[in-house]
Amino acid sequence: MIPPQPHLKAAFSTNSLAWVDAGFVRARHLVFYDVTPTRADFLDAPEFRPVASGIGESRPASGCPAGAEPAHLDGSVAARLACLEGCGVLFTTALSDHTALRMTREGTFPVVIERRRAIEDVIARLQVLMTRDPPLWMCRLLRYGRPPLGRTALMSSAHDAF
Repeated sequence: MIPPQPHLKAAFSTNSLAWVDAGFVRARHLVFYDVTPTRADFLDAPEFRPVASGIGESRPASGCPAGAEPAHLDGSVAARLACLEGCGVLFTTALSDHTALRMTREGTFPVVIERRRAIEDVIARLQVLMTRDPPLWMCRLLRYGRPPLGRTALMSSAHDAF
């Protein structure tokens, strides 16, 4: 049974602030929303800027915990992962397997979207899934009861939902 008002903190990697149009490591922004089946509230949009060295690392300008600033080559990923604390799902256009595993271990489910999409469209799809037929990953995030019989992790992959 689905709880009356489940909440899901969702993140979107973006350069435009309106579209999921960037890979996780290269995005200028991570946009956060609190999504329920009936509404979506904007939470934050920390900005990442290139480091002076020109290596392509990024560091947060705002919205991330103190101490999330990168100190070495892996810093940009570490800083971005720190920003995802408490976030249930991330939508992005590109993500390495290693980063996806780290993200999953920290409790954020990564969803790679094959083509750019408007953030509002992705949120609308999330809301439909929350009320009708949540995939297994969403059931786990929202702590719903057991998914329907016969449902497997392969059947509820993120690519099927989006």
